[in-house]
Amino acid sequence: MIFTGIYKVQPDKLNRIVLPKSFRKFILEAGEILYVRPAENYFIAAPEISLQNLLEHTAPGRPDDEIIREKRRRILASVKQLHMDPQGRIKITFMTEMNESSLLMLVGTGGDFEIWDRTLFVNTYPDLEGDE
Repeated sequence: MIFTGIYKVQPDKLNRIVLPKSFRKFILEAGEILYVRPAENYFIAAPEISLQNLLEHTAPGRPDDEIIREKRRRILASVKQLHMDPQGRIKITFMTEMNESSLLMLVGTGGDFEIWDRTLFVNTYPDLEGDE
C-alpha cells in the first residue's frame, strides 16, 4: 500500500489532526506508529518499514561500522515518534508556529507522506490543490 492524494486538514485545540482514512488503514497495517522527520520546508511522516528502507538506502552497510553508525545517527537524531489514537488522530507537536486556525496539507508521496503548512505548500506548488 502507498500514500496518495493531497488533503487539507485543520488541527483541533489539542493540536491533533485526523488522518485520511486511506492513510489510517496503511498506518494500522504497519503498526500504528509514525516516524516524523524534518525536511527543508515540511515534515516527512512514515511508518517504520519506510524508515528502515530510508536507512538502508542512505546509510547501507553493517550497523557496527562506525561510518554507517554516524550516518544513521544523524538521520535518526531528528526523528520523532507519533502514535495514532483509536480515532485516527496524531498530535502535531513538532510544528511550532501552529494554532487551531492553521491549515495543513498532507501530501502522499508513496511510502511516506509530507506534512506542510498550507500557505507554504500553496506558494510552493500553486498548481496542486488538495480537495479531498
